Amino acid sequence: MTDETDSQGCRPEAPGITPEVSLEPMDVGFGPAVIEDLRERLRRTRHPAALDDDWAKGVPASWTSRPPGLPLPAQPWTPAEQAYAADVEAWSAEEGSYAHQHATKPATIGAALHDSPAGLAAWIGEKIVAWSSVAADGQPAFPRALLLATLTLYWATGTITSSMLPYWNYRHIEGAALQPGDPSPVPTAVSIFGGERVPFPRPPRELAERFVNVSAWQEHDHGGHFPGAAEPELLARTLREVFRPSRRQHP
Repeated sequence: MTDETDSQGCRPEAPGITPEVSLEPMDVGFGPAVIEDLRERLRRTRHPAALDDDWAKGVPASWTSRPPGLPLPAQPWTPAEQAYAADVEAWSAEEGSYAHQHATKPATIGAALHDSPAGLAAWIGEKIVAWSSVAADGQPAFPRALLLATLTLYWATGTITSSMLPYWNYRHIEGAALQPGDPSPVPTAVSIFGGERVPFPRPPRELAERFVNVSAWQEHDHGGHFPGAAEPELLARTLREVFRPSRRQHP
């Protein structure tokens, strides 16, 4: 991306920090301090840019001192927002139990997963299969070698519990969600990648515009929840298209 756009940026990941097993999660993980440090580093670059992917959305969202998250605002909703709310409710009822567990009892499920390689593989692998787009042979487009490397990383470092802490923080820290009605002036390009085996609800553009300054909007029928792993060429092409106007304005 740097060669094409002359932009400097990062793709932040939610780091795990080896926890002690306790009834309450430790005050560590991908929280405000980490986000603030990344934000300040990016501000010192020539043309800062960040890729919002899953929990990493905290970094670009916080460039204006705002926490991550895109909740549904209070009603009234537009018809498109109403349809999205219904989709989210249905998806959460069938697929959202993991998030509730992460947000309420991360140390409990973390102890079990830390104790069982098979359990850890099942907990993570099920999401990889469900959320990845599908390759031509019918298998998940997420590379098997990358899945094994990811499982090994969590197992060898003992960081599965701390990786859940963003869910805990989001649920328990007051104001941990973007507020509607006062969009940040920071240009925000939104790209939605579809094709998951278990599709995610797709938010309408009008909902995003309540929270951020939408400068570009793209929807793809493949790529899934992990486009960087499943469709890296598509993701790279999307990033170049997004940042090309900035290159012309700032040679």
